[in-house]
Amino acid sequence: YMEWTDEACKILQNQGLTREKFLEIINSRPLMTGTKETLKELKNRGYKTAVITGSFKTLAEKAQKILELDYAIAHCDLIFNKNGDLENWQLTPCDFEGKTEYFNKLIAELNLSFNECAYVGDEVNDIPIFKEAGLSIAFNCHKEEVKKAADIVIDKKDLREILQYFPE
Repeated sequence: YMEWTDEACKILQNQGLTREKFLEIINSRPLMTGTKETLKELKNRGYKTAVITGSFKTLAEKAQKILELDYAIAHCDLIFNKNGDLENWQLTPCDFEGKTEYFNKLIAELNLSFNECAYVGDEVNDIPIFKEAGLSIAFNCHKEEVKKAADIVIDKKDLREILQYFPE
């Protein structure tokens, strides 16, 4: 995944990706239905929240700010020069086992057990954490192997559906 992302970033650079275009794309990404309400309610119930993503750091930081997440860890940080051109990138091993490593670090930092933690995911790279978390939820997922690995499967495209599995 690290090699694939590095190659993808080279392509983005060769195609002339600018900070302006990148932010236009990031800012056009809508939240899933019920996301704001769900995260607010989880925070009201006393839960710590995090995003661990194989996506862009800018997108994770946007979600962290909008949703008031406690933690945001992302795979790819694009670095633009003073002219706004993509100059470089930093990759964090935040996929498959890398995601699990960050999940484990958060658990240790928060002094929690695996059974006290839940994880919501939708891709095969979430399966390793599904095996660790006390509660795993496949949300809006289209891959059978992910659904089989999860404790709970939610096909409805409304994140509020997960709240029933989080005690008040």
